[in-house]
This record gives sequence, structure tokens and C-alpha cells, in this order.
Amino acid sequence: MRILLCFLISVVFASCKNNAAPQAETGVAIPEAAENQDFSEDAAPPRETAQPDTFRLVISFISIGEGTDPEGPAKVDKVLRTWERKNGQAAYYSVQPWGREGEADYNFTLRGMTIEQQAEFVKLLQSALKDEKLILVTENMVNRFKR
Repeated sequence: MRILLCFLISVVFASCKNNAAPQAETGVAIPEAAENQDFSEDAAPPRETAQPDTFRLVISFISIGEGTDPEGPAKVDKVLRTWERKNGQAAYYSVQPWGREGEADYNFTLRGMTIEQQAEFVKLLQSALKDEKLILVTENMVNRFKR
């Protein structure tokens, strides 16, 4: 009986939560700013001070309960490489994750392109992604994460 009691007490003590301050794997304390930051999936996206009010083009990777298209980013990357080879200029974008299943927006301002180049770029992406059900292409979209 004593052995069983000792075993139960040791299990209880071993399963108690450690309330020590979080430490990085190297043994260095995590900076206080990082301790207070919410890294959960429910956390709001980080705010950037230089975000525009609208984006010229937004590619949204959406899901309908089963996650995003796992090949979606590769499809977009293929179109972007085609554009860069053809025109000698890259189309820069920022990625804004916003969902629990991998949903994200690729935000393009298309600065540095003429209006004709912008129209051609948008048309290229729209035609390449027109049959994709989990990838949306939206022009002149309001920045929904700017506050």
C-alpha cells in the first residue's frame, strides 16, 4: 500500500505545472516584449505603420472547411516568374495571413508599373487563376487589416 501511495504522490508532483519564466532553448530569458505578444491563431495580424489604404491587386487563398489549396502558392509563383521573365521586372507583394487553415492574402501595390503594365499583370493573373475555387483575385481592395 505504501508503494502505491508513494507512486501516486510522485505522479502528482511530476504533473504539476511549471510556473517558471519562459526560457529560450539556449537558456537565455525571452525578452519581455515577446512574452506579452499573442502568438495564438486567434491573434490579430501584426500592424505595419506603412500599410497602404488599398492594394491594386489582392490574391486571397481561402478555404471552405478543409484548408487552402496546398498548390495555390506554387501556381501564383509560376505566374509571377512568367511575368518577370517576360517583362524583366518583379511584382513585389506582402503576405498577410488571416485564418486558422492557412488562409492568406498576397497584397500587390504594383508601384513602378505603368497603368498598361498593371492592367496586363492583373489580366495575366486573372486568366491563370480563373478556374481556381480556393484562390480569389480582387482588384483595388481596401486594406482590411489597417487600423
